[in-house]
Amino acid sequence: MRQIKSEFQHLKLKRIVGVLLSVFLLLPFNLLLAQNVQEVKGTVTDSKGSPAVGVTVAVKGGSPLTVTNDAGAFTVRVPQNTTLTFSSVNFEPTEWKVVPGQSANLTLKERLTQLNDVVVVGYGRSSRKNLSMPLVRLKQKI
Repeated sequence: MRQIKSEFQHLKLKRIVGVLLSVFLLLPFNLLLAQNVQEVKGTVTDSKGSPAVGVTVAVKGGSPLTVTNDAGAFTVRVPQNTTLTFSSVNFEPTEWKVVPGQSANLTLKERLTQLNDVVVVGYGRSSRKNLSMPLVRLKQKI
């Protein structure tokens, strides 16, 4: 009985030492990775100084990270020496190089385009009680 208790304590001690060793070996690696990532905050405005809402913020050549809020503000965590791209339907795409300790306060140029055509498509029939939007009937006069 004494021998089983001693072996159990030995295994328990080995497990604790193994976990502690793993933590201490991985901790410096995580700290090295954390030093290469920084938090970037900023605001995006239009040419009139109004907040640019819904602008997509992404790493250049990568997937979107976030979009600007109602105040045109954003916060992202990215690697150092990264280039961020800012794009929206109403604005010209803009790139900004991340500088450690510097916030990204950008003014985007508005895209001057107009829609040339309006296309209306309608299919099928429905009764008024099944509609959840306004119904307009157009009559053609010849």
